[in-house]
Amino acid sequence: MTLKLLLKISKQTLPFTVTDLDEIDKLKVLRAAGHLAALLPSCNAKPPFDRVLAITKKGWGGLSGRDDTAN
Repeated sequence: MTLKLLLKISKQTLPFTVTDLDEIDKLKVLRAAGHLAALLPSCNAKPPFDRVLAITKKGWGGLSGRDDTAN
């Protein structure tokens, strides 16, 4: 689940690099949902990786069980 990954990231020192392909797919979902800021290199990058720069206010809201953007 993507929120489990977001929780894992919240406990890391940022920027945080992800190289696991399944986690990279989940990062793309979290980024598209506005939960984090991340650099997503070309899909041809060798080895594939993503770098998480920050968790957004919306991401922190999701972790605390609420979404401040739902108005």
